[in-house]
Amino acid sequence: MGRSEGSTLFGDQGSGLTAKQARRRCSSSSQLPLPDRLRQMFAAAGFNVTLEAADLHGVLQGTSYLDTRGPLKEEWRAGDSTWSLATADELAAAQDRVEKMHQDATIDDFLTGRETLRRKFGQSTFLCARK
Repeated sequence: MGRSEGSTLFGDQGSGLTAKQARRRCSSSSQLPLPDRLRQMFAAAGFNVTLEAADLHGVLQGTSYLDTRGPLKEEWRAGDSTWSLATADELAAAQDRVEKMHQDATIDDFLTGRETLRRKFGQSTFLCARK
């Protein structure tokens, strides 16, 4: 499993809250490699990619994914490795932003926008390979 560049930049809530961290994910093949890098790794190990598909419908966290206060909860963030890549400052800024959006009553619009992008790019891209 990996992330397409689209899903890495747009396909989850965390990317919308921690833009620097999302860009860092795209530039670092060691954190969340893009499909091109995964194909290279498979080929180097003698595998052929037989399927590559972005999941445009599912979310890895189930229904809790849409919890607008989720980013404020450690156990919720633990369900998405995106958050483990954020620095302490990025996490604090994202949480401040979530609190502000709740106060301003803009959180639902934010989530709707993120969901539109997730449905276009997917949250994850799956690659299957055979030897």
